[in-house]
Amino acid sequence: LWSEAGPLRWDDELESRFKWYLEAVAALEAIAVVPTGSELSTGRKDRDRLSDLFGRIPDTRRRVWAPGGIWNEEEAHPFARRLGVTCAFDPLEDDSPGGDTAYARLKAIGGRQRFSEGILYELVDALAGFETAYVALESPLSFDEAVRLQKLAAEA
Repeated sequence: LWSEAGPLRWDDELESRFKWYLEAVAALEAIAVVPTGSELSTGRKDRDRLSDLFGRIPDTRRRVWAPGGIWNEEEAHPFARRLGVTCAFDPLEDDSPGGDTAYARLKAIGGRQRFSEGILYELVDALAGFETAYVALESPLSFDEAVRLQKLAAEA
């Protein structure tokens, strides 16, 4: 979501690309996940830009923000609630952002190179309190791990 002027600074090209993105999300009935990194600060201007961005995504049930960079959960979670968006989090590492819907993002890095059966059980337990939970697994074996996670969740 960059233009020549910088992140979330709307120009004709960014408007065109974003329109295409929203059409793809709608056609696929997908979730609009917006990851942000260190390019966005916690300052007022960038908060306003994020607010404007999420205001452009029509289906409020399918808006997810995956904050990164200097955003910590103490700032990101309440801000996401104010915006009316689901805040992505790692339920095995971070506190829950609350709400009825969870969007869990887990990466196989560091001491967690893959998602063992034990980790997947922990994940199911961590997401049990949510009405709806979406899970993104980032690992070389993510498809197989997702299939195992579905089976564990169905058994729980």
